Amino acid sequence: MNKILLPLAIAAATPVAISQCTITPPGVSLAQNGVLFDDWTAPVPIGFAFTFGGVTYTDMYLSDHGMAALNNGGTPAAPPAIPFTYEPTSANLGAAGTALLAPFWSDHSMFYNTVAGTNIGELWIDNTNGTSCTVTWTDVETYIDGQPFSFQMTLFNDGRIIYSYDDRVCNEGSAFGGFGLNAVVGMSDSLAPLPAPSDLSTLPVVTTNEIFEEFVTSAPLTCNPLFDLASSVLEFIPTSPGWVVVYTPPPAVCAAKVTYGTGCGGLEVDSNLPMLGTNWDITTSNVDPISPVAITFFGNSQVNLPLTLVFANADPMCSVYINTILGSLSAPAAAGVATASLAIPSNPVFAGSILTAQSMCLTLANPANILTSNGLEGTIGN
Repeated sequence: MNKILLPLAIAAATPVAISQCTITPPGVSLAQNGVLFDDWTAPVPIGFAFTFGGVTYTDMYLSDHGMAALNNGGTPAAPPAIPFTYEPTSANLGAAGTALLAPFWSDHSMFYNTVAGTNIGELWIDNTNGTSCTVTWTDVETYIDGQPFSFQMTLFNDGRIIYSYDDRVCNEGSAFGGFGLNAVVGMSDSLAPLPAPSDLSTLPVVTTNEIFEEFVTSAPLTCNPLFDLASSVLEFIPTSPGWVVVYTPPPAVCAAKVTYGTGCGGLEVDSNLPMLGTNWDITTSNVDPISPVAITFFGNSQVNLPLTLVFANADPMCSVYINTILGSLSAPAAAGVATASLAIPSNPVFAGSILTAQSMCLTLANPANILTSNGLEGTIGN
């Protein structure tokens, strides 16, 4: 790229709203769709001695409904599966009969989407490093056929607990209705009565082992407008007894990329993720053998205009997919492939900005002697 235009291209990138990155499950799959339905797993090792409420635990039962029941080799037993697992209430939280952790207790499913005709949801665990244990619920859906979402719980050997949520969690009410409309986030050592609920996003400090927030949704498959934990992280720091809660909004903008449109003559462009402090490697494939290079042009928004508006004798299948030319990079082609690298500054001010890209090469296949690729949009982020 012209070195003068490089900072201009980055600076002109279009900013977008910030959202939390997708939660990626570490470890191994513990239960796939259809295997765990309104139920608990067998006792699963935590991987270390975890202290909660003055009691040490080595194992936990896990529910598809976003809960963990602490135990030692199966003692005490898990709460009843039905209807307990799909009735998330503060009363049930305090009557579980065992220490219960609820990163997101709601009537969601790891079973089947009747509209798409596909299985959904998966439960993951990473419990092998001896200092932390992470459980992840991925792409579960509110019963039935709600939008998919993911969330995560991590236990640490110093007693801390972290709950994390992706931006799709919205506390939809269950189609089952009743208590299934609710969601509970928190924890209890099963000693009733429970204290008053907390607003977890306001950094509460409590002196009891029980802490929770209860969300009540008014209608089935309707997101609760009062649910305020999407795209956030909750850290619970033990004070024995009690907790200090640290609420963290999303700390990062997600790097993302998407292709759009169709190239002519088979010319295609794709890339890695445009992450801060790295190179955005844009690969053009199916470069015509007569073209020694592919040239990649940069804009900051998508368009779709026939190339014939620029070159009257161009292939009518060729289109322009970027709104302007902020700069360009050329890369030598070898075996029909050319990769151009755009350095992305590490400065976080660029996070959330958008660049578009499109490549061009020479050809003898049309009178304009030009082939153009599809479009590529990248969101700069982490």
